[in-house]
Amino acid sequence: MLKNLLFCSYAVTTLNSGKTGTGIAYTLGGGTHLVCESISFFSKELENKHIEDIMSNFGSIFRKIADHPQWRWLGPHKGVVSLALASITNACWDMWAKHRSMPLYHLLLSLSPDVN
Repeated sequence: MLKNLLFCSYAVTTLNSGKTGTGIAYTLGGGTHLVCESISFFSKELENKHIEDIMSNFGSIFRKIADHPQWRWLGPHKGVVSLALASITNACWDMWAKHRSMPLYHLLLSLSPDVN
């Protein structure tokens, strides 16, 4: 389940699948609603997927989301799309750490530096 909140100068992504992951994207106020709409659109790719499955292949999932044919001309390396993807990414990392019952920095330190 995705919960997307709109505040004056930031958008919040909340992913919930037993554990809750939260990501925040700060804006200057104008366009925050666009970031929220983008988060809602992009996060549909994560629905009904377990966090371990998402994070075991996060690079591919991220590229698939960022390279969506109807949105790629808007980013993903700037502006609204970049902020939405950052918020979703942070929510995924937060949820993964909570799923593993460890602080995020412990999870990061436990990861192998090897790239597959």
